[in-house]
Amino acid sequence: MSNTSLSTTGADVTAGTIGMMATITQEHTATSLYPTLATYGSQLVRSLHEKFETDATALLDDLANVSGASGADLAASVIIEAATALSGRDAKGPLVGVLHTIQIGDLKQDLATSTAAINASDSAMVGNVDGSNLTGFQGSWYGIPLFQTSLVVSDGTDREGAIFTADDTFGMYEIWGPRSEYDRDISLPGDEIACTWRYGVGEIRDTTGQGVRSSAS
Repeated sequence: MSNTSLSTTGADVTAGTIGMMATITQEHTATSLYPTLATYGSQLVRSLHEKFETDATALLDDLANVSGASGADLAASVIIEAATALSGRDAKGPLVGVLHTIQIGDLKQDLATSTAAINASDSAMVGNVDGSNLTGFQGSWYGIPLFQTSLVVSDGTDREGAIFTADDTFGMYEIWGPRSEYDRDISLPGDEIACTWRYGVGEIRDTTGQGVRSSAS
């Protein structure tokens, strides 16, 4: 036997701090019909999460391998094609899909017109994809959980979501999570709310992800 030298590679992710601040005057708090600190604090945290989602979805169109045609509506067959391509590259682990809301709409339309698989229920399922739900999770297609977000990027012609292996294709480096801090400014008089989050996101393994391209409109 002889020794074989093995080498490894790694992905670099740089963490940065994002944040928002609001100043609430005492006059506003005194006359407001709702709790000002709780209301504005939750709005700032929501904005931080939207910034994170924007950063995360910006990675989807960086994948080298893509299924789907430019300028064409998304069809259910493209999802199968993407999953098959990942199988061919020996991707391991559970798959997950993140698509634009327009792509999810095209998928529902294709499933409805091609299979007419609509069940009579409070939440109509079209080929196992929720035909009426407006939340992020839209159901599963061929065992792949599909999520929608309007933040999937567009080049003006196409949207490009992705099918990828969870906890393997993309990664996040977090130094601290969303944090809200309050400071009383007696000279204002009023209160300051500062919400911050320090993290970084990046692509870890390109071969375990497949872009899903379709028309932007």
